[in-house]
Amino acid sequence: MTRFKGLRIDEILVEMRIFILIGVLFIILGFVAPSFYSVNNFLSVFQNISLEGIIMIGMTLLIIMCEMDLSVGAVMSFSCYCCIMFQPHGVIPAVLVALAASAFVGLMNGVIVIKAKVSSIPATLGMMVLINGLVFLLTGNKSIPGQNENFIKIAGFKMLGISMLIWIFIILVIIFAIILARTKFGRDVYAVGGNKTAALFSGISPERIKIIVFILTGVLAGVAGIMMASKLNIASGLLGQQTAFMVITAVLLGGVSLGGGEGSIPKALQGMVLIGLLSNAMQFLKLPNPLQSIITGSILIAILATDAIKIRKRQFE
Repeated sequence: MTRFKGLRIDEILVEMRIFILIGVLFIILGFVAPSFYSVNNFLSVFQNISLEGIIMIGMTLLIIMCEMDLSVGAVMSFSCYCCIMFQPHGVIPAVLVALAASAFVGLMNGVIVIKAKVSSIPATLGMMVLINGLVFLLTGNKSIPGQNENFIKIAGFKMLGISMLIWIFIILVIIFAIILARTKFGRDVYAVGGNKTAALFSGISPERIKIIVFILTGVLAGVAGIMMASKLNIASGLLGQQTAFMVITAVLLGGVSLGGGEGSIPKALQGMVLIGLLSNAMQFLKLPNPLQSIITGSILIAILATDAIKIRKRQFE
């Protein structure tokens, strides 16, 4: 097999698969819908993925450590509810209450998984059901509108023609990408995901790191809920129903391994952008929703299959 700078061509293709798919989308849509290339359309794509993108950051850290949080959509909805209900007391109190509530749910997830030794999937699935039920109960199974106009200005504010929602998403991605790649905490996350026993013998506390990441994931879901409250100005138990699955799909599409110890925020971002572009492209092509799900699911299966093949090849080399 031909090599380029020490890498085989097939290895390069696997590593660049997201860029290749995005490139194919750009070429196809250039012929089908030239307006796809407009600045407003690209900003719309980033606007649409920003809420899930904020949550994607925490999910990436968890999956690198072989854990998962299915409750993030429910936490986002709960955070949104807290913002709407505490708006009469001011913007800052509403934001602080939402963040505190989200952090508490993240802490509970961490305690259940780490201290009670429950697998993260059933543990956070149970938390998702609990929080969803709580939000439906608190809202009386209906949408509750916000009453503080100042709160709407958070997501509505624009700088350089770009909404604050996109700016917050980009800033958080940059901050956590640096933390994961350049700090001791980031190295500890990879160590715990790569080999928990070795990390323990290296003086790292896997339990402490995992609980911190569960809390961070809860807080990030809370931030997404705050921005959702500012954007939609309603609280409803129907919000966030598919969020966890979309975020997990994006992280896996980006090449973050379910086996742990591998992946990065920029890679997960690629997966999120691909999902956003796919959705945008299928809207331009006016494809029905069921077909959109089939296409997205097929791409996910294909990418996971290439990851499995890559792992097996490494084992035999």
